[in-house]
Amino acid sequence: YQGVFHVKGNQDRFVVEDIVQFGCPFGFGLEAGSNPELLLAMSCLCKGSPEAFLVCNGYK
Repeated sequence: YQGVFHVKGNQDRFVVEDIVQFGCPFGFGLEAGSNPELLLAMSCLCKGSPEAFLVCNGYK
């Protein structure tokens, strides 16, 4: 199993960046369900672990 943070829960960029930073040693990823969430997740994960997941759930 690998953890992911649901970006819809808190879309504040600083919060998402902190989650990526502190979750980096564990490969903690992000989950996005809309276009703005996906863009935020992609921009934040480029600074994180290459092993982290980016889950696109419900993206249209």
